[in-house]
Parts: sequence; C-alpha cells; structure tokens
Amino acid sequence: MGMKPMRYVVISVGMVSFLSCGTGCSRQDSECLARIGRKLLTKTHDFTADLRDKADQGWRDLRGEPSLLERVEERLRWDKHLTGTDLQVSVQQKEVFLKGQAANEHAKKHAVDLAETTLGVERVHDEITLPPPPLEERKTEIPATDAAPKASATNDPN
Repeated sequence: MGMKPMRYVVISVGMVSFLSCGTGCSRQDSECLARIGRKLLTKTHDFTADLRDKADQGWRDLRGEPSLLERVEERLRWDKHLTGTDLQVSVQQKEVFLKGQAANEHAKKHAVDLAETTLGVERVHDEITLPPPPLEERKTEIPATDAAPKASATNDPN
C-alpha cells in the first residue's frame, strides 16, 4: 500500500469517527472505531518502520559517531567550572593531551578528571599550567648579602 492510499484511509476513519460521535454513536460503535484506529496505527507503524530505520541510519552516517577528541572537547567546553579556561586538546590513539592554562588548581584538576572519565580515554597527559600568583601573594626574597660586619684584620683595641 502506497503512502497516499494510507493517508486517505486514516482521513476516512477520522471523518467517520467524528461524524458518528457527533451524531451519538453507541458504545459498540466506539469500541469498533477504537479497534480500527489501533489496527491502522499498527499498520502505519509497521509500514513506516523501514523508512524510519533508513532515516536513522542515514543520520548516523551523516553525523557519524563523535570522535574521542570531540567527546573530550565537548565535555570541557560545556563544563561550568571551566568557564574562561583556555585548553587545547589533542589525541593520539586513546591518550589525551591537555595543554593550556587553567584559572586555578581546582579547574586544572577538574579538567583532568573530565578527560579521564570520558568514554574511550585510557590515559591523560596533563600539560596544563597555572597562572603566576598575584604580586601581593608572591614571596619577596631578599638576596643574601654579607650584612654582618667583618672583623678587622688587625686587633687594634683603640
């Protein structure tokens, strides 16, 4: 049965059920129409199953499964804890290399955790750097000088 005849059958049954309900149909008529509706739904579902499978397969072929690189990048991109973090991801075999700079130690650890828990990742190489601490947090080191007075070579008591 082609697509157009099936559409006409569905429309016809819909019109008949509308008219019969509008004119006051009996319970037996309602049950009969319900059975016809269920049969049509089943037939339509069976008829379109092949088309749905082809459409699904075509979409999968078109899109393809995401690569390991895409999966890791997507997880890092959409994580709210990594907003503003500039990370580059590269993949060799099933090993992920993370490079770039994280905002803080927590963001760095979180990025590595996300990469490690991504499906297909066997190992993560963490090459993420942290920004230098602000100036007020840096320890100022005073260079060691000979600040102690030197004893004179002569023992002159005056």
